[in-house]
Amino acid sequence: MIAKGDASEHAELFSAENDLLRDLVDKDYRDGEQAKLDPEVATMDFAYAASSTPPIGISTLDGGAIIAVSITERETITAVNDRSRITMAGRTAALAGVETSAFGFERTYTDQVLFYVPTAGSGGIIYLGASQTMTDARELTQEEANIGG
Repeated sequence: MIAKGDASEHAELFSAENDLLRDLVDKDYRDGEQAKLDPEVATMDFAYAASSTPPIGISTLDGGAIIAVSITERETITAVNDRSRITMAGRTAALAGVETSAFGFERTYTDQVLFYVPTAGSGGIIYLGASQTMTDARELTQEEANIGG
């Protein structure tokens, strides 16, 4: 659902009502972030994965469950050529230890998401809330950016 949105094979299982997390990670967000970049200087890629933290579930009195999961998001901003310079500010620069890079940056976010899963056949999975924070940022290496020799 995070990476594919409504095109996901699991989309029918999740109610979109009040799902604010989608606005933080959906295609519109990704397109908006890419539009902020000069395509002659940098490109941006996104990746999503389950974190290493196992899901936690709590049974509810009605036979459903409240489930907490963690998701890792990676945003990679890569220089297009050896003349490109990418400048970051704020938390990205603080975590990476540099403000400007000839190669690019990778930002890692951790999302903690809470869902209500009803009993079988009684409706879709309901989004209850999420917390998102940048947990790491680093400068890319020359090899990762695939620039120069």
